[in-house]
Amino acid sequence: MKTTALRYSVLIKKEGKHYIASVPTLGISDFGDTKAKALYNVKGAIACHIEGLAKTHTTVPLHA
Repeated sequence: MKTTALRYSVLIKKEGKHYIASVPTLGISDFGDTKAKALYNVKGAIACHIEGLAKTHTTVPLHA
């Protein structure tokens, strides 16, 4: 099985009391009370999204 390291741009912006981290290439986002927590949460969302794409044999975007 081939393994490839993937890198995606993450945009973080503050909305009210929370920070929103979005990954435009994948069309996903997550949030947190701090920038660090939003980034941590979106990393989990990225992993989950890519796992779902792989399970359904859908092409995974390779770059931002």
